[in-house]
Amino acid sequence: MENSQTARTHLNMQIAAGALLTAAVLGIYAQSLGFDFIDLDDGVYVTQNPVVRAGLTAKGVAWAFQTLHGGFWIPLTWIFLMADQSLFGGGAWGFHLTNMLLHLANSLLVLWILSSLTKSFRLSLLSALIFAVHPLHVESVCWVSERKDVLFAFFFLFAVGAHGRYAHSRKRAWLAWTFCAGFLSLAAKPMAVTLPFILLILDYWPLNRFSRESARSLIVEKIPLALMCLGFGLITLYAQNLYRGVQSLDAVPLAARVGGAVYAYGWYALKSLWPLNLGVFYPHAGMDLPVYQAVSAGFFFAAATGLAWRFRKRLPWLTGGWFFFIVALLPVIGLVQSGLQGRADRFMYIPLLGLIIGAVWTGDWLIRKRDSLAKPGIALTAAFVIFLFVVSTMQAAAWKDSITLYAHTLDVTRKNYMVHEYLGSSLAARGRSAEAAEEYKKALAINPRHGDAWYGLGCLAVNRGEFEEGAECFKQALMWEPDHVEALFGLATAQMQLGDVSAAVKNLKKVLAADPGHVQAGKSLQTLMDGTSKAMWD
Repeated sequence: MENSQTARTHLNMQIAAGALLTAAVLGIYAQSLGFDFIDLDDGVYVTQNPVVRAGLTAKGVAWAFQTLHGGFWIPLTWIFLMADQSLFGGGAWGFHLTNMLLHLANSLLVLWILSSLTKSFRLSLLSALIFAVHPLHVESVCWVSERKDVLFAFFFLFAVGAHGRYAHSRKRAWLAWTFCAGFLSLAAKPMAVTLPFILLILDYWPLNRFSRESARSLIVEKIPLALMCLGFGLITLYAQNLYRGVQSLDAVPLAARVGGAVYAYGWYALKSLWPLNLGVFYPHAGMDLPVYQAVSAGFFFAAATGLAWRFRKRLPWLTGGWFFFIVALLPVIGLVQSGLQGRADRFMYIPLLGLIIGAVWTGDWLIRKRDSLAKPGIALTAAFVIFLFVVSTMQAAAWKDSITLYAHTLDVTRKNYMVHEYLGSSLAARGRSAEAAEEYKKALAINPRHGDAWYGLGCLAVNRGEFEEGAECFKQALMWEPDHVEALFGLATAQMQLGDVSAAVKNLKKVLAADPGHVQAGKSLQTLMDGTSKAMWD
């Protein structure tokens, strides 16, 4: 009878915890069902992707496994996006709904996995609640393009849970489930390449499997998973190079990468505690990072790592959580620089969990050591969770549409030439040409070498019929970015209008050599060639 009562109480606690997490996620993200797509990347993944727009088909699934579109091999993400298209008819609300439900599922998984691994339902619930409402997760949930983030995390967490079951039962079936879930996580987003190392950290704490005697066997059991992760990592590097995503050492020197990486660790840790002034893009500081910031970040990182190691026996959860955070962020910390961003909120979707674990279990340890801290500790924790909920609700509202998002980002960041250009492009697409030109000029005032801003100004000039000005803008874009295919096509278009047929033909051929599938360039070249032939006969 007593066991039955205990089981019923535990079930009621689980139902109440699930209801709390559901209310928290819906309270923040239900508003996203009224949000639009974002001009940044949503065209690549959905709105201008004819395969995704066709819905879930056999042809589409085959394409998903064959393509490196967007610079990644992410077949599972493509399949989920196609399924959304079929289920919801292409409306943005359906894609936002799925992202929200995946985040809710991930929050529930955090509760289930941590309570299973640590045997502390209370602390696991608090960790899951912070995970559910933290503002650093808003970007991953509200941005349709980041379906890959919430999807990879779902299977990543499932793999962690399966590994915990294997550690407790020693049944090899759970080891197989870990491998399968790892594959699905990697097939959604290659950031899951850190999974074998994260599992080793969890073997240290909370599974308490790690020792000198067991270290070799723990490593060996993860070799198949590690080899798979290595394969995915190599595919990703190839795909990023193919799409020119990986920056050269000339563009971002090694010293700037190391300094930026150390600074980023400190920035992420700070934003975990005080997540204000978040935006969609943070420019890489490069060699312009102030020395005092680099030194301060380096000191913080070294001190935090040293303390976590120093107290590894007394506070193993703090050590495990800190190294979870460090390792999970490694693929995107900037040592291999992909893209132009210095940091991104979305990169913290899984790494944040390490900091949450370290903070929650350490706080509980402090309260248990000194009873007088119990009441202020509970009050502070409640205030912090409410603070996170309010900030997330406000941050989510910024993702209403592209112009709102970019304007918000410009309000909270400095010298953000990329977002000035993004805003210019969004304004231009909506016919607000004068405002768009101003944004492009602001971008160029910060970075005169930004080819996309020159390209945007060129397009505006051509649309006004000022072809000479347009041609000069396109030439400026090509001066700084010789591989800018659209600027080359724009230059050829302007030259056609100016009557410089030979130059236009030459540049159109260059466009087709760089991008054989460029339909407009092919049609324009055919028109010019037909016109030239007709003129010869006339």
